[in-house]
Amino acid sequence: MLWKKILTSETFQQEIEANQGTMKQVFEFFKPVLPLYLKGIPVIINNLFFLDPSGIIERATTPVEPVIYKHEHYIMQASGTERIIRVRESMGKLLDEIITSMMYVPLPFIVLPMASSLTRRWLGEDLDIDMLSKSPPGNVTGEMGLMIGDLAETARKYPEVVDYLEKAKDNTFYQGFSEVKGGDVFRAELDRFMELYGMRCPGEIDISNTRWREAPTMLVPSIINHMKSNSPGEHRNHFREGRKEAQEAVQKLLEHISNVPAGSLKARIMSRLLSIYRNSIGLREFPKYIIIRFFGIYRQAILAEARVLHQRGILEREEDVFYLYLDELISLLENRFSEDSRHLIDSRKRAYELYKKMTPPRVMTSEGEVITGVRSDVEAPKGALIGTPVSAGVAEGYVKVVLKPEEAKLNKGDILVAPFTDPGWTPLFYSAQALVVEIGGMMTHGSVIAREYGIPAVVGIENVTKILKDGQYVRVDGTRGFVQVLE
Repeated sequence: MLWKKILTSETFQQEIEANQGTMKQVFEFFKPVLPLYLKGIPVIINNLFFLDPSGIIERATTPVEPVIYKHEHYIMQASGTERIIRVRESMGKLLDEIITSMMYVPLPFIVLPMASSLTRRWLGEDLDIDMLSKSPPGNVTGEMGLMIGDLAETARKYPEVVDYLEKAKDNTFYQGFSEVKGGDVFRAELDRFMELYGMRCPGEIDISNTRWREAPTMLVPSIINHMKSNSPGEHRNHFREGRKEAQEAVQKLLEHISNVPAGSLKARIMSRLLSIYRNSIGLREFPKYIIIRFFGIYRQAILAEARVLHQRGILEREEDVFYLYLDELISLLENRFSEDSRHLIDSRKRAYELYKKMTPPRVMTSEGEVITGVRSDVEAPKGALIGTPVSAGVAEGYVKVVLKPEEAKLNKGDILVAPFTDPGWTPLFYSAQALVVEIGGMMTHGSVIAREYGIPAVVGIENVTKILKDGQYVRVDGTRGFVQVLE
Protein backbone atom coordinates (compact mmCIF):
# COMPACT_ATOMS: atom_id res chain seq x y z
CA MET A 1 0.00 0.00 0.00
CA LEU A 2 2.82 2.37 0.90
CA TRP A 3 4.65 1.66 -2.38
CA LYS A 4 1.42 2.27 -4.34
CA LYS A 5 1.04 5.70 -2.72
CA ILE A 6 4.63 6.63 -3.51
CA LEU A 7 4.52 5.49 -7.14
CA THR A 8 1.26 7.29 -7.88
CA SER A 9 2.13 10.51 -6.05
CA GLU A 10 2.42 13.78 -7.97
CA THR A 11 5.93 14.38 -6.58
CA PHE A 12 7.17 11.02 -7.83
CA GLN A 13 5.70 11.62 -11.28
CA GLN A 14 7.34 15.06 -11.46
CA GLU A 15 10.70 13.53 -10.57
CA ILE A 16 10.27 10.92 -13.33
CA GLU A 17 9.50 13.60 -15.91
CA ALA A 18 12.35 15.84 -14.78
CA ASN A 19 14.90 13.04 -15.01
CA GLN A 20 13.70 11.30 -18.16
CA GLY A 21 16.69 12.53 -20.17
CA THR A 22 19.19 11.33 -17.58
CA MET A 23 17.42 7.99 -17.18
CA LYS A 24 17.46 7.48 -20.93
CA GLN A 25 21.22 8.14 -21.01
CA VAL A 26 21.79 5.66 -18.20
CA PHE A 27 19.70 3.04 -19.98
CA GLU A 28 21.58 3.55 -23.26
CA PHE A 29 24.88 3.21 -21.40
CA PHE A 30 23.93 -0.12 -19.80
CA LYS A 31 21.88 -1.44 -22.73
CA PRO A 32 24.73 -3.50 -24.31
CA VAL A 33 25.37 -5.44 -21.08
CA LEU A 34 21.81 -5.52 -19.73
CA PRO A 35 21.09 -9.03 -21.10
CA LEU A 36 24.18 -10.30 -19.27
CA TYR A 37 23.01 -8.93 -15.94
CA LEU A 38 19.51 -10.28 -16.47
CA LYS A 39 21.06 -13.76 -16.70
CA GLY A 40 22.34 -13.31 -13.16
CA ILE A 41 19.02 -12.41 -11.52
CA PRO A 42 18.00 -16.07 -10.91
CA VAL A 43 21.37 -16.62 -9.24
CA ILE A 44 20.69 -13.85 -6.75
CA ILE A 45 17.10 -14.90 -6.06
CA ASN A 46 17.95 -18.59 -5.58
CA ASN A 47 20.78 -17.85 -3.18
CA LEU A 48 18.80 -15.30 -1.20
CA PHE A 49 15.74 -17.47 -0.63
CA PHE A 50 16.26 -21.14 -1.48
CA LEU A 51 19.82 -22.51 -1.61
CA ASP A 52 22.07 -23.44 1.30
CA PRO A 53 24.35 -20.42 2.04
CA SER A 54 27.27 -22.71 2.93
CA GLY A 55 27.54 -23.67 -0.74
CA ILE A 56 27.75 -20.13 -2.13
CA ILE A 57 31.52 -20.08 -2.57
CA GLU A 58 31.64 -23.42 -4.36
CA ARG A 59 28.73 -22.49 -6.62
CA ALA A 60 30.44 -19.23 -7.55
CA THR A 61 33.98 -20.48 -8.12
CA THR A 62 33.64 -23.97 -9.60
CA PRO A 63 32.14 -23.02 -13.01
CA VAL A 64 34.96 -20.59 -13.78
CA GLU A 65 37.80 -23.13 -13.87
CA PRO A 66 36.70 -24.88 -17.11
CA VAL A 67 36.28 -21.47 -18.75
CA ILE A 68 39.83 -20.47 -17.85
CA TYR A 69 41.22 -23.76 -19.13
CA LYS A 70 39.25 -23.47 -22.39
CA HIS A 71 40.49 -19.94 -23.12
CA GLU A 72 44.09 -20.76 -22.20
CA HIS A 73 44.14 -23.84 -24.43
CA TYR A 74 42.48 -21.94 -27.30
CA ILE A 75 45.06 -19.14 -27.14
CA MET A 76 48.22 -21.10 -26.44
CA GLN A 77 47.75 -23.73 -29.14
CA ALA A 78 48.01 -20.98 -31.77
CA SER A 79 50.98 -18.79 -32.67
CA GLY A 80 51.81 -15.61 -34.54
CA THR A 81 48.98 -13.41 -35.73
CA GLU A 82 46.37 -16.06 -34.99
CA ARG A 83 47.36 -16.15 -31.31
CA ILE A 84 46.86 -12.40 -30.86
CA ILE A 85 43.55 -12.57 -32.74
CA ARG A 86 42.44 -15.24 -30.29
CA VAL A 87 43.51 -13.04 -27.36
CA ARG A 88 41.25 -10.33 -28.71
CA GLU A 89 38.38 -12.80 -29.20
CA SER A 90 38.83 -14.07 -25.64
CA MET A 91 38.57 -10.54 -24.28
CA GLY A 92 35.30 -10.04 -26.17
CA LYS A 93 33.72 -13.28 -24.89
CA LEU A 94 35.02 -13.15 -21.33
CA LEU A 95 32.26 -11.22 -19.59
CA ASP A 96 29.50 -13.28 -21.16
CA GLU A 97 31.10 -16.54 -19.98
CA ILE A 98 31.81 -15.57 -16.37
CA ILE A 99 28.89 -13.23 -15.64
CA THR A 100 26.88 -15.91 -13.79
CA SER A 101 29.71 -16.45 -11.28
CA MET A 102 30.16 -12.69 -10.90
CA MET A 103 26.51 -12.31 -9.88
CA TYR A 104 27.30 -13.92 -6.52
CA VAL A 105 29.36 -10.86 -5.59
CA PRO A 106 26.39 -8.50 -4.89
CA LEU A 107 24.89 -10.90 -2.33
CA PRO A 108 26.60 -9.48 0.79
CA PHE A 109 25.78 -5.93 -0.28
CA ILE A 110 22.12 -6.90 -0.57
CA VAL A 111 21.76 -8.69 2.76
CA LEU A 112 23.97 -6.41 4.89
CA PRO A 113 21.70 -3.31 4.68
CA MET A 114 18.73 -5.56 5.43
CA ALA A 115 20.45 -7.07 8.47
CA SER A 116 21.56 -3.64 9.68
CA SER A 117 18.09 -2.18 9.34
CA LEU A 118 16.43 -5.10 11.13
CA THR A 119 18.97 -5.01 13.95
CA ARG A 120 18.22 -1.33 14.59
CA ARG A 121 14.47 -1.96 14.41
CA TRP A 122 14.43 -5.03 16.64
CA LEU A 123 17.20 -4.19 19.13
CA GLY A 124 17.74 -0.45 18.76
CA GLU A 125 21.47 -0.92 18.15
CA ASP A 126 23.88 -0.95 15.21
CA LEU A 127 25.22 -4.10 13.62
CA ASP A 128 28.91 -4.71 14.38
CA ILE A 129 30.01 -5.04 10.76
CA ASP A 130 33.73 -5.08 11.54
CA MET A 131 33.36 -8.08 13.83
CA LEU A 132 31.10 -9.93 11.40
CA SER A 133 33.63 -9.40 8.59
CA LYS A 134 36.55 -11.08 10.32
CA SER A 135 38.18 -14.11 8.65
CA PRO A 136 35.43 -14.96 6.15
CA PRO A 137 35.75 -18.12 4.05
CA GLY A 138 36.55 -17.95 0.36
CA ASN A 139 38.50 -14.69 0.19
CA VAL A 140 41.12 -15.53 -2.41
CA THR A 141 43.34 -12.60 -1.42
CA GLY A 142 43.21 -13.53 2.26
CA GLU A 143 44.04 -17.13 1.38
CA MET A 144 46.99 -15.86 -0.64
CA GLY A 145 48.27 -14.03 2.43
CA LEU A 146 47.93 -17.20 4.49
CA MET A 147 49.95 -19.12 1.90
CA ILE A 148 52.71 -16.49 2.10
CA GLY A 149 52.76 -17.21 5.83
CA ASP A 150 52.98 -20.94 5.11
CA LEU A 151 55.98 -20.31 2.84
CA ALA A 152 57.63 -18.36 5.64
CA GLU A 153 56.91 -21.18 8.09
CA THR A 154 58.57 -23.69 5.79
CA ALA A 155 61.59 -21.46 5.19
CA ARG A 156 61.96 -20.94 8.94
CA LYS A 157 62.70 -24.66 9.35
CA TYR A 158 65.63 -24.50 6.92
CA PRO A 159 68.20 -21.75 7.61
CA GLU A 160 69.96 -22.48 4.34
CA VAL A 161 66.76 -21.71 2.45
CA VAL A 162 66.48 -18.36 4.25
CA ASP A 163 70.10 -17.52 3.42
CA TYR A 164 69.48 -18.41 -0.21
CA LEU A 165 66.29 -16.30 -0.44
CA GLU A 166 68.13 -13.21 0.81
CA LYS A 167 70.70 -13.38 -2.00
CA ALA A 168 68.70 -15.09 -4.79
CA LYS A 169 68.45 -13.66 -8.32
CA ASP A 170 65.42 -13.92 -10.59
CA ASN A 171 67.21 -15.59 -13.49
CA THR A 172 68.44 -18.50 -11.31
CA PHE A 173 65.81 -18.36 -8.58
CA TYR A 174 64.16 -21.75 -9.04
CA GLN A 175 67.29 -23.74 -9.91
CA GLY A 176 69.12 -22.64 -6.77
CA PHE A 177 66.81 -24.52 -4.40
CA SER A 178 68.28 -27.84 -5.51
CA GLU A 179 71.61 -26.81 -3.96
CA VAL A 180 70.43 -26.06 -0.39
CA LYS A 181 69.06 -28.24 2.40
CA GLY A 182 65.27 -28.09 2.48
CA GLY A 183 65.19 -26.38 -0.90
CA ASP A 184 63.14 -29.16 -2.49
CA VAL A 185 60.49 -28.89 0.25
CA PHE A 186 60.26 -25.11 -0.08
CA ARG A 187 60.25 -25.33 -3.88
CA ALA A 188 57.26 -27.70 -3.83
CA GLU A 189 55.23 -25.22 -1.77
CA LEU A 190 56.42 -22.30 -3.90
CA ASP A 191 55.34 -24.08 -7.10
CA ARG A 192 51.87 -24.60 -5.63
CA PHE A 193 51.71 -20.91 -4.67
CA MET A 194 52.80 -19.81 -8.14
CA GLU A 195 50.20 -22.03 -9.77
CA LEU A 196 47.47 -20.21 -7.83
CA TYR A 197 48.91 -16.71 -7.56
CA GLY A 198 51.98 -16.42 -9.79
CA MET A 199 50.09 -14.17 -12.20
CA ARG A 200 49.64 -11.53 -9.48
CA CYS A 201 51.87 -8.61 -8.53
CA PRO A 202 51.63 -5.04 -7.19
CA GLY A 203 49.68 -2.90 -9.65
CA GLU A 204 48.44 -6.09 -11.28
CA ILE A 205 45.62 -4.46 -13.23
CA ASP A 206 48.36 -3.06 -15.52
CA ILE A 207 49.15 -5.98 -17.81
CA SER A 208 52.63 -4.58 -18.50
CA ASN A 209 53.73 -5.01 -14.86
CA THR A 210 56.06 -7.93 -14.14
CA ARG A 211 54.34 -10.87 -12.43
CA TRP A 212 55.54 -12.78 -9.37
CA ARG A 213 56.25 -15.92 -11.38
CA GLU A 214 58.52 -13.89 -13.67
CA ALA A 215 60.35 -12.09 -10.84
CA PRO A 216 59.90 -14.28 -7.74
CA THR A 217 62.37 -12.22 -5.70
CA MET A 218 59.57 -9.67 -5.31
CA LEU A 219 58.03 -12.09 -2.80
CA VAL A 220 61.17 -12.45 -0.69
CA PRO A 221 60.66 -9.30 1.48
CA SER A 222 57.15 -10.48 2.40
CA ILE A 223 58.44 -13.92 3.37
CA ILE A 224 61.32 -12.50 5.43
CA ASN A 225 59.07 -9.86 7.05
CA HIS A 226 56.59 -12.55 8.03
CA MET A 227 59.31 -14.64 9.68
CA LYS A 228 60.53 -11.66 11.70
CA SER A 229 57.09 -10.38 12.66
CA ASN A 230 55.15 -13.54 13.44
CA SER A 231 55.76 -16.49 15.71
CA PRO A 232 55.35 -20.02 14.28
CA GLY A 233 51.74 -20.66 13.33
CA GLU A 234 50.61 -17.18 14.39
CA HIS A 235 49.04 -16.27 11.03
CA ARG A 236 46.83 -19.37 10.95
CA ASN A 237 45.93 -18.97 14.62
CA HIS A 238 45.03 -15.33 14.00
CA PHE A 239 42.71 -16.33 11.17
CA ARG A 240 41.04 -19.03 13.28
CA GLU A 241 40.60 -16.60 16.16
CA GLY A 242 38.97 -14.05 13.85
CA ARG A 243 36.58 -16.69 12.54
CA LYS A 244 35.70 -17.72 16.10
CA GLU A 245 35.06 -14.09 17.12
CA ALA A 246 32.77 -13.59 14.13
CA GLN A 247 30.82 -16.77 14.91
CA GLU A 248 30.44 -15.73 18.56
CA ALA A 249 29.22 -12.28 17.49
CA VAL A 250 26.59 -13.87 15.25
CA GLN A 251 25.45 -16.22 18.02
CA LYS A 252 25.25 -13.40 20.57
CA LEU A 253 23.17 -11.28 18.21
CA LEU A 254 20.77 -14.15 17.49
CA GLU A 255 20.33 -14.78 21.22
CA HIS A 256 19.39 -11.14 21.79
CA ILE A 257 16.89 -11.23 18.92
CA SER A 258 15.35 -14.44 20.26
CA ASN A 259 14.26 -12.54 23.39
CA VAL A 260 12.14 -9.95 21.55
CA PRO A 261 8.49 -10.55 20.52
CA ALA A 262 8.28 -13.17 17.73
CA GLY A 263 11.95 -13.69 18.47
CA SER A 264 12.16 -17.23 17.09
CA LEU A 265 11.04 -16.18 13.60
CA LYS A 266 13.15 -13.02 13.65
CA ALA A 267 16.23 -14.97 14.71
CA ARG A 268 15.74 -17.39 11.81
CA ILE A 269 15.50 -14.48 9.37
CA MET A 270 18.62 -12.84 10.80
CA SER A 271 20.47 -16.15 10.87
CA ARG A 272 19.93 -16.64 7.13
CA LEU A 273 20.94 -13.07 6.30
CA LEU A 274 24.17 -13.30 8.28
CA SER A 275 24.93 -16.77 6.94
CA ILE A 276 24.62 -15.43 3.39
CA TYR A 277 26.82 -12.47 4.35
CA ARG A 278 29.56 -14.57 5.94
CA ASN A 279 29.57 -17.05 3.04
CA SER A 280 29.63 -14.43 0.29
CA ILE A 281 31.61 -11.40 1.53
CA GLY A 282 34.86 -13.21 0.70
CA LEU A 283 33.85 -13.26 -2.97
CA ARG A 284 34.39 -9.51 -3.14
CA GLU A 285 37.99 -10.23 -4.27
CA PHE A 286 36.98 -13.00 -6.67
CA PRO A 287 36.14 -11.04 -9.87
CA LYS A 288 39.49 -9.27 -9.95
CA TYR A 289 41.32 -12.52 -9.28
CA ILE A 290 39.63 -14.12 -12.28
CA ILE A 291 40.39 -11.10 -14.46
CA ILE A 292 44.05 -11.21 -13.40
CA ARG A 293 44.22 -14.91 -14.22
CA PHE A 294 43.04 -14.10 -17.73
CA PHE A 295 45.49 -11.20 -17.87
CA GLY A 296 48.21 -13.71 -17.01
CA ILE A 297 47.23 -15.81 -20.05
CA TYR A 298 47.09 -12.75 -22.29
CA ARG A 299 50.43 -11.48 -21.03
CA GLN A 300 52.13 -14.82 -21.71
CA ALA A 301 50.69 -14.95 -25.22
CA ILE A 302 51.66 -11.38 -26.06
CA LEU A 303 55.18 -11.75 -24.68
CA ALA A 304 55.66 -14.96 -26.66
CA GLU A 305 55.01 -13.06 -29.88
CA ALA A 306 57.05 -10.09 -28.65
CA ARG A 307 59.98 -12.45 -28.26
CA VAL A 308 59.74 -13.30 -31.95
CA LEU A 309 59.66 -9.61 -32.90
CA HIS A 310 62.64 -8.93 -30.66
CA GLN A 311 64.60 -11.73 -32.31
CA ARG A 312 63.75 -10.25 -35.71
CA GLY A 313 65.09 -6.89 -34.54
CA ILE A 314 61.72 -5.13 -34.80
CA LEU A 315 61.37 -4.58 -31.03
CA GLU A 316 64.32 -3.30 -29.03
CA ARG A 317 62.99 -4.99 -25.89
CA GLU A 318 60.28 -7.63 -25.52
CA GLU A 319 58.45 -5.44 -22.97
CA ASP A 320 58.13 -2.67 -25.58
CA VAL A 321 55.18 -4.62 -26.97
CA PHE A 322 52.99 -3.14 -24.22
CA TYR A 323 53.26 0.28 -25.86
CA LEU A 324 51.30 -1.07 -28.84
CA TYR A 325 47.61 -1.73 -29.42
CA LEU A 326 46.68 -5.29 -30.37
CA ASP A 327 45.88 -4.19 -33.93
CA GLU A 328 49.35 -2.67 -34.22
CA LEU A 329 50.92 -5.84 -32.85
CA ILE A 330 49.05 -7.92 -35.43
CA SER A 331 50.27 -5.57 -38.16
CA LEU A 332 53.87 -5.95 -36.95
CA LEU A 333 53.57 -9.73 -36.99
CA GLU A 334 52.22 -9.54 -40.55
CA ASN A 335 54.96 -7.10 -41.66
CA ARG A 336 52.41 -4.48 -42.69
CA PHE A 337 52.77 -1.85 -39.98
CA SER A 338 53.24 1.36 -41.99
CA GLU A 339 54.62 3.60 -39.25
CA ASP A 340 58.10 3.28 -37.78
CA SER A 341 57.32 1.09 -34.77
CA ARG A 342 60.37 2.10 -32.73
CA HIS A 343 59.64 5.80 -33.22
CA LEU A 344 56.03 5.26 -32.13
CA ILE A 345 57.08 3.22 -29.09
CA ASP A 346 59.66 5.84 -28.04
CA SER A 347 57.10 8.64 -28.24
CA ARG A 348 54.66 6.65 -26.11
CA LYS A 349 57.40 5.90 -23.59
CA ARG A 350 58.10 9.61 -23.22
CA ALA A 351 54.39 10.31 -22.73
CA TYR A 352 54.18 7.54 -20.14
CA GLU A 353 57.09 8.94 -18.15
CA LEU A 354 55.45 12.36 -18.24
CA TYR A 355 52.12 11.01 -16.99
CA LYS A 356 53.88 9.09 -14.19
CA LYS A 357 55.05 12.38 -12.70
CA MET A 358 51.49 13.67 -12.39
CA THR A 359 49.49 13.28 -9.18
CA PRO A 360 45.84 12.56 -9.96
CA PRO A 361 43.24 14.23 -7.71
CA ARG A 362 41.23 12.07 -5.34
CA VAL A 363 37.92 13.37 -6.72
CA MET A 364 37.18 14.93 -10.10
CA THR A 365 33.77 15.70 -11.57
CA SER A 366 32.77 14.90 -15.14
CA GLU A 367 33.31 18.60 -15.93
CA GLY A 368 36.94 18.39 -14.79
CA GLU A 369 36.42 20.18 -11.48
CA VAL A 370 38.74 18.96 -8.72
CA ILE A 371 37.09 18.66 -5.31
CA THR A 372 39.16 18.78 -2.15
CA GLY A 373 38.35 19.01 1.53
CA VAL A 374 38.75 17.52 4.98
CA ARG A 375 36.00 16.00 7.12
CA SER A 376 34.87 18.40 9.82
CA ASP A 377 32.67 15.98 11.78
CA VAL A 378 35.53 14.08 13.43
CA GLU A 379 36.33 14.47 17.11
CA ALA A 380 40.11 14.29 16.94
CA PRO A 381 43.07 15.73 18.87
CA LYS A 382 44.52 18.98 17.63
CA GLY A 383 46.95 18.45 14.78
CA ALA A 384 45.73 14.93 13.99
CA LEU A 385 45.52 13.82 10.38
CA ILE A 386 41.89 13.30 9.41
CA GLY A 387 40.78 10.52 7.06
CA THR A 388 38.03 7.98 6.58
CA PRO A 389 37.62 5.23 9.21
CA VAL A 390 37.35 1.87 7.44
CA SER A 391 38.35 -0.71 10.06
CA ALA A 392 37.53 -0.17 13.73
CA GLY A 393 40.00 -0.23 16.58
CA VAL A 394 42.92 1.79 17.94
CA ALA A 395 46.58 0.87 17.60
CA GLU A 396 49.91 2.54 18.34
CA GLY A 397 53.25 1.85 16.73
CA TYR A 398 56.16 3.12 14.69
CA VAL A 399 55.55 4.42 11.19
CA LYS A 400 56.91 2.49 8.24
CA VAL A 401 56.28 4.28 4.95
CA VAL A 402 56.21 1.78 2.09
CA LEU A 403 55.99 2.96 -1.51
CA LYS A 404 56.78 -0.40 -3.12
CA PRO A 405 55.81 -3.65 -1.37
CA GLU A 406 58.76 -5.54 -2.85
CA GLU A 407 61.08 -3.16 -0.96
CA ALA A 408 59.25 -3.28 2.38
CA LYS A 409 61.05 -4.10 5.63
CA LEU A 410 58.46 -4.25 8.40
CA ASN A 411 59.03 -5.06 12.05
CA LYS A 412 56.40 -6.53 14.33
CA GLY A 413 53.90 -3.84 15.33
CA ASP A 414 54.83 -1.29 12.65
CA ILE A 415 52.15 1.00 11.26
CA LEU A 416 52.04 0.42 7.49
CA VAL A 417 51.68 3.74 5.65
CA ALA A 418 51.14 3.40 1.90
CA PRO A 419 49.96 5.43 -1.09
CA PHE A 420 47.42 2.71 -2.00
CA THR A 421 47.08 -1.05 -1.73
CA ASP A 422 45.97 -3.87 -3.98
CA PRO A 423 46.30 -7.66 -3.64
CA GLY A 424 50.03 -7.38 -4.29
CA TRP A 425 50.34 -5.67 -0.90
CA THR A 426 48.40 -8.30 1.05
CA PRO A 427 51.47 -10.29 2.18
CA LEU A 428 52.51 -7.29 4.32
CA PHE A 429 49.29 -7.10 6.32
CA TYR A 430 50.15 -9.85 8.79
CA SER A 431 53.22 -7.83 9.84
CA ALA A 432 51.34 -4.55 10.34
CA GLN A 433 49.75 -3.26 13.53
CA ALA A 434 47.52 -0.87 11.59
CA LEU A 435 47.07 0.52 8.08
CA VAL A 436 47.11 4.14 6.85
CA VAL A 437 46.54 4.80 3.15
CA GLU A 438 46.43 7.93 1.00
CA ILE A 439 43.83 6.68 -1.48
CA GLY A 440 40.88 4.47 -0.64
CA GLY A 441 37.35 4.10 0.60
CA MET A 442 35.18 1.74 2.61
CA MET A 443 35.17 -0.97 -0.07
CA THR A 444 38.66 -0.63 -1.55
CA HIS A 445 41.08 -3.52 -1.20
CA GLY A 446 43.05 -2.40 1.86
CA SER A 447 39.92 -1.50 3.80
CA VAL A 448 38.26 -4.86 3.21
CA ILE A 449 41.37 -6.88 4.07
CA ALA A 450 42.05 -4.77 7.19
CA ARG A 451 38.55 -5.58 8.50
CA GLU A 452 39.02 -9.24 7.73
CA TYR A 453 42.40 -9.28 9.49
CA GLY A 454 41.03 -7.23 12.39
CA ILE A 455 43.55 -4.38 12.21
CA PRO A 456 42.59 -0.67 12.51
CA ALA A 457 42.72 1.29 9.26
CA VAL A 458 42.28 4.88 8.13
CA VAL A 459 42.28 5.84 4.44
CA GLY A 460 41.95 8.97 2.36
CA ILE A 461 44.63 11.08 4.07
CA GLU A 462 46.15 13.14 1.29
CA ASN A 463 49.97 13.07 1.06
CA VAL A 464 50.25 10.99 4.23
CA THR A 465 53.28 9.14 2.82
CA LYS A 466 55.06 12.50 2.69
CA ILE A 467 53.75 13.90 5.98
CA LEU A 468 54.59 10.90 8.15
CA LYS A 469 58.20 9.74 8.46
CA ASP A 470 59.72 6.36 9.29
CA GLY A 471 60.17 5.90 13.02
CA GLN A 472 57.49 8.37 14.17
CA TYR A 473 55.29 6.94 16.91
CA VAL A 474 51.60 7.35 16.06
CA ARG A 475 48.13 6.36 17.20
CA VAL A 476 45.76 5.12 14.49
CA ASP A 477 42.08 5.41 15.38
CA GLY A 478 40.21 3.31 12.85
CA THR A 479 36.91 3.88 14.64
CA ARG A 480 36.83 7.67 14.41
CA GLY A 481 39.18 8.12 11.46
CA PHE A 482 42.37 9.93 12.41
CA VAL A 483 46.11 9.46 12.89
CA GLN A 484 47.85 11.26 15.76
CA VAL A 485 51.60 11.72 16.02
CA LEU A 486 52.68 11.04 19.63
CA GLU A 487 55.77 12.22 21.47
